[in-house]
Amino acid sequence: NYGIGGYIAPHLDAFDLDYSKDPLKLMLGGERLMTFMVYLSSVAEGGGGNTVFPLLGLSVPPTKGTALFWNTIGSDGRMDERMMHLGCPVVAGNKWIVNKWVKWHEHMDNYPCYPDRRHYRVQG
Repeated sequence: NYGIGGYIAPHLDAFDLDYSKDPLKLMLGGERLMTFMVYLSSVAEGGGGNTVFPLLGLSVPPTKGTALFWNTIGSDGRMDERMMHLGCPVVAGNKWIVNKWVKWHEHMDNYPCYPDRRHYRVQG
């Protein structure tokens, strides 16, 4: 949630990961391949909150029910720096989003869920 003044600085959703230095990163799914971002609310026209990809010349206003999807990794397996993006400050209202990152490796079994904890995994 981004309230009045809420923003996110320019960033990439991908990272240069060296699994030999941090094998836990690989166990937790490795690199983010793709980002899927859904707008859960709209911001009134002129209220800010656009998602901007400066290197692509793209600015997307937050509109409830719409989504953005982008690859974070190029075909060479390296970060696609063109996907640098930011969230402009919200100047009126609230901006709500949800992100889903698709990772390089499966990792569901590396997050065990136990009956005595808050989250569960369905056994099948």
